[in-house]
Amino acid sequence: MKDEPEEAELILHDALRLAYQSDNKKAITYTYDLYFLLCTCYMPTMLTSFLVEEKANTRLLLGMCLDSYARYLLFSKQPSQAQRMYEKALQISQEIQGERHPQTIVLMSDLATALDAQGHFDEAYLYMQRASDLAREINHPELHMVLSNLAAILMHRERYTQAKEIYQEALKQAELKRDEVSVQHIREELAELSRKK
Repeated sequence: MKDEPEEAELILHDALRLAYQSDNKKAITYTYDLYFLLCTCYMPTMLTSFLVEEKANTRLLLGMCLDSYARYLLFSKQPSQAQRMYEKALQISQEIQGERHPQTIVLMSDLATALDAQGHFDEAYLYMQRASDLAREINHPELHMVLSNLAAILMHRERYTQAKEIYQEALKQAELKRDEVSVQHIREELAELSRKK
């Protein structure tokens, strides 16, 4: 964190994803604590240098912090507040990096998850459908996760046949990526879907 804060941020992002996938609440909390420590300690220095040279990078850093705060809010069962943070982070990412950038697609998916958590299934579906279309177009490295999120929203909308098809596509992608945690999660979701049908 001291010498390479950008690399530390990427590692913490991966750690947080794994903690969520394994539903390890202690690991989730600990990772958020480390991330906020990173932001608190290094953001003033990073912001100062970015303000002088790169306004766009400053906004992207703000977007990353908004994204992390939104994840924390969602984890803390505050989906409407998380939605507002995701909307701001998504707007920044779209303006600076464009709609087809991998981070923009992840933010679109995360915003849909926050909407889904509030029961706004139709709006969530629109964002998630767009995110999955873009993820397929660019062969996004986390396509399987975006597809899994899309299938979950379809399940909540009681569109079980479509959800099963998307989960199967997500499973195939997760197996290709050798992401065993996601493979296990998707198989559990498919089993749950079979019970609902």
